[in-house]
Amino acid sequence: ESDLAAFLGGVLPAEFPPRALEAAPYGTLRTGFLLKAVPGARRASVEIEVAPFPELYPFRLQMYVQGRLAAGLELSGPEEAGRHRLAGEIPPGGDEPAVEVILRADTHYCGIADPRMKSYRLLSLSQE
Repeated sequence: ESDLAAFLGGVLPAEFPPRALEAAPYGTLRTGFLLKAVPGARRASVEIEVAPFPELYPFRLQMYVQGRLAAGLELSGPEEAGRHRLAGEIPPGGDEPAVEVILRADTHYCGIADPRMKSYRLLSLSQE
């Protein structure tokens, strides 16, 4: 069962319908989602995949949990492309039904035939 409650925005399908759900979606410059609050969870984590396209670098991604900067990732060049995991503390003291996570990137790429502003692939979301 997934911890995902809702996408708030900034998520693009990897394929167009009817195959839109067959591959991991792309995150954009600002991607937001809600995770169902899990009792006892202390951290939210996101696994992403960054493409080796030169126009993405230097690549910077910031992760905000409940409005607070919780983690960051900086990659200097295409040789650092691949899968990466970010994890950040869930602020204590909340009885909220969901945990808000916002990802902010500062670069994107797009193809000539596909003008969507893609930044990274969103592989997994969870709490621990």
